[in-house]
Amino acid sequence: MRKKLILFIFVFFNFSLFATDIFINNVKIDATQMQNLEMKNCTVKIDLKGNLHITAPGIKLVQENEQPKKDYFLTISLPATRQNNLNVFINGSKRFEILKKQTDLLEKISSFLHSGDNTILIVGKPETTPTT
Repeated sequence: MRKKLILFIFVFFNFSLFATDIFINNVKIDATQMQNLEMKNCTVKIDLKGNLHITAPGIKLVQENEQPKKDYFLTISLPATRQNNLNVFINGSKRFEILKKQTDLLEKISSFLHSGDNTILIVGKPETTPTT
């Protein structure tokens, strides 16, 4: 019994010392950055090198240095004569204001978009008349 326990401890510590990598859905992660994480309905495998492979449906990992796959821009050309400034709303949030003297707008909007339907709304902003 004692020999089996010593063998188990030796094998366990050998694997844990040499387990160098952790993969979640085939993406290598830095275990020091993963804190307070719980995954349900996942499969865990340990390969012959001691690497931990976790398959977790519904979880998508994004690398911090990962660049977006596409850049999206909003371009607007307006007549020179307008009475009001315009506000540009993307998905319900005000993102830009086009002053009445501006005739063109070119802005990168990739960071304001999400997967699925997106809404861009341009609203005329009435001028306020000073009261005397």
